[in-house]
This record gives sequence, C-alpha cells and structure tokens, in this order.
Amino acid sequence: MRKYNAKASMELLSLLKQQRYLYHQLKMLTEKQRRLTETNTPESAIEIIFGRRKLIEKLQESGNGLQTIRTNWEKISGQIDAEYKIQASDLINQIQEIIKGIPPASMPGNELMVGAGV
Repeated sequence: MRKYNAKASMELLSLLKQQRYLYHQLKMLTEKQRRLTETNTPESAIEIIFGRRKLIEKLQESGNGLQTIRTNWEKISGQIDAEYKIQASDLINQIQEIIKGIPPASMPGNELMVGAGV
C-alpha cells in the first residue's frame, strides 16, 4: 500500500488556494484601475497600482513555491493522494479562469504562474 504525504498535499493545496485568492484580487484591482482611468481619478489609480504591485510580489513568492513542486513533480506526485490531486486540478482550473479575465499586461512577468501537469 502506498503511503501518502499529507504535508506535501496540504502544501500544494495551500499554495494553489493562495494563488487563486491573489489572482482574484489582481483581477479586481485591474478592473478597478481601468474604471478609475476612464474617470480620470489619478490619486486613486496610484493607490491601486501600489496595491497591484504588492499582489504581484506575493504571486511571485507563491509561484516560487509552486516552481519547487513543479520541478519535483515526479517524486511529489506519487506522494499525493488522488483526492488531493483532484482538488489541485480543480483549483488550477479556477485559477486559469481568473487569469483569462486579466489583461496580459497586468500579469506578473506576463506569464502564467500556474503549473501544468498537476
């Protein structure tokens, strides 16, 4: 019987949930910035830009954690219970849907931070 690593499973889900939240916040701020730009309110737009910058930094940190998982996926994959893999896949799909609503220019490094193959 295969022994599953609960810590690896929880870490993966935690990072994906964090990314889902951060991308949702980035999408909301991007939409808010667009509306403020249309109404010419530069003071509020500057606050949003700083908020987006902080979110992007957090996304990059989270992405670094996922990169470690992606790099070691062959090993980690065998340690994660199928139920957690399904949850991870669902989270990745949710994140990708959120990302579709974010203009590419607003993305951190203009790249997707979500790993494929989970």
